Amino acid sequence: MKQKLFLTASALVLALLMTSCASDEKYSYYNAGHWPAYDTNTQKWGYIDRAGKFTIEPSYSSADYFCDGLALVKKDGADCYVDEQGKEFAVPVADAYYEDFRNGFAVVEQDDSCGLINRRFEIALPLHYKTVGHVTANRLLYYRESTKDAKYGFCRPDGTVVIEPQFDRAKNFVGGRAVVVKDGKFAIINAKGEYSARDLSYVDVISLSATHFLFQKNLIGGYGIMDEAGNEIIEARWSAYKPFANGVLPVCDNSGKWGAVNEYGETVLPFKYDAMDEFFDGYTVVKEGDNYKLIDAEETVVFNGGSSDIPLGEFNGLILVMRPNSLINAEYRWQDMDGKFVYSWTGLLNANFRVPFLRK
Repeated sequence: MKQKLFLTASALVLALLMTSCASDEKYSYYNAGHWPAYDTNTQKWGYIDRAGKFTIEPSYSSADYFCDGLALVKKDGADCYVDEQGKEFAVPVADAYYEDFRNGFAVVEQDDSCGLINRRFEIALPLHYKTVGHVTANRLLYYRESTKDAKYGFCRPDGTVVIEPQFDRAKNFVGGRAVVVKDGKFAIINAKGEYSARDLSYVDVISLSATHFLFQKNLIGGYGIMDEAGNEIIEARWSAYKPFANGVLPVCDNSGKWGAVNEYGETVLPFKYDAMDEFFDGYTVVKEGDNYKLIDAEETVVFNGGSSDIPLGEFNGLILVMRPNSLINAEYRWQDMDGKFVYSWTGLLNANFRVPFLRK
């Protein structure tokens, strides 16, 4: 199971300069008018509205973003979920690791065993599995049983097996197709388990859509794009990439400059940036020289932080900005798209603030 990144402010700057794995099927985080914010008086997290007023009072030691109408928070040392009205829901398994809800279910892991909970906060898929993926739009998830030589298969949230365990590795479905590994080679299957491509001798294959896939040919080679039949349509020419999102794939060329392409390999943003992150909600953070900027896919600069302010992203109409003031403190602020101040706080760099567009 993939783990979230709990990025500190200092680690964020480094993360902008590093590659990361491609995300699985995308979904919306910011479907609620609440933004996590830290109250320096109570030293607790809560949620503010667009005007900077607390809509859910600060009472949590950590607070995640809303996804599927629920947010994961920690209160009195225990995890729980909170809805948009501030109602709290206890988790069914104590001392476990929980993920966000996606398509009505959330992954839970305890003692190296995984399962699912539903929106009634009941165990939907018992924690009998070594590995499970999240539930995708076609209601499938990959799984691997807790036996030594178990293979990967695909099932429904209730455990009904749809594709029998037979794969060495498996990734989530994206647009109706999934990347798997069988007999040491990559393949692409549909929801019936039928192959559109197989025996692909690559180091990695990553879904961009149902029809286009990023591939890495060998450990010293770069990345290119192929179609669902395994035909290479863009040669391996990029040295690094960031997750494909909002139809845009940030990639780094051999000169070390970042730009962006679409799933067909056509250039969307020019290769001139020293660092670029994943597109989230239509925007990305880039670094050009000493300046950090928030731009859209048309290269319109939404926020220019210069060398002092680092935009962390645009989230449902508000921009989160970080200003590192010292080695132990940083100032965070929410502002709207016109630059109007909404809310700010100063906190430790290890404040466990989660940056969702950089996590897995």
